[in-house]
Amino acid sequence: MYGYLAAFLMVVAIAGSTYWQGRKDGSASVQVKWDAAAFAAIAATEADRKAQQQKAQALSRRYEARIATQATTSREIKSQLEIALAKTPLPAACVVSDGVRDIINAALAGKSPAAGELPSGAGTAATATDGPR
Repeated sequence: MYGYLAAFLMVVAIAGSTYWQGRKDGSASVQVKWDAAAFAAIAATEADRKAQQQKAQALSRRYEARIATQATTSREIKSQLEIALAKTPLPAACVVSDGVRDIINAALAGKSPAAGELPSGAGTAATATDGPR
């Protein structure tokens, strides 16, 4: 009878240890899968962050280039306006000449005439009888 009890306890102990070892191995394999998924998510997030950072840097360079171009255009327009104002005597009524008006309109439109070139009529002053522009 004690032999049967010892055999039974031995079978239960073997079954229990087998179950426990399988459970431990199964949880370890699941943990490895979870870790791999977490590392993949971290790598994907890092790749997205780097792509967004590169995109932001490219946009920043384009913005800075546009600002530099606009500053250059602004200086060109200012110098052309100063040349036109120096060449154009203003009448007592202070009516703006056609050339100055063209330069101002170009500036408002964001365009710049060729460097050193004044629009047509830059040297002629408008008279009060020409009417409003």
